[in-house]
Amino acid sequence: MTKYLTPMEKKRLIELLGHEPSKGEKMMFLKEVQETGEPLEKVIDKYTMPPVYSLNEDGTLNYKHLDGTIEKMTPDEFNRRWPFRRFVTIRRRKHDKT
Repeated sequence: MTKYLTPMEKKRLIELLGHEPSKGEKMMFLKEVQETGEPLEKVIDKYTMPPVYSLNEDGTLNYKHLDGTIEKMTPDEFNRRWPFRRFVTIRRRKHDKT
């Protein structure tokens, strides 16, 4: 295999997986990228559990970055930024206050 991960791809890989991938995982992902022509993000998403977000009252979700910072965004913004990532949203029922 001749393709190596750039530092940015390595950082992205860790962010998508949630952990430092083993050498075997990296090779498996790169091999599938070469064979299918799919983007790395789409290949990785097949092997990971989707993140779960509870929507805020305003319809936004809180995305936590690896450095611990939290970014508020709508589900549509999430899809635009990461078009190949799946995610689960939990909506709270509105209760009558009568």
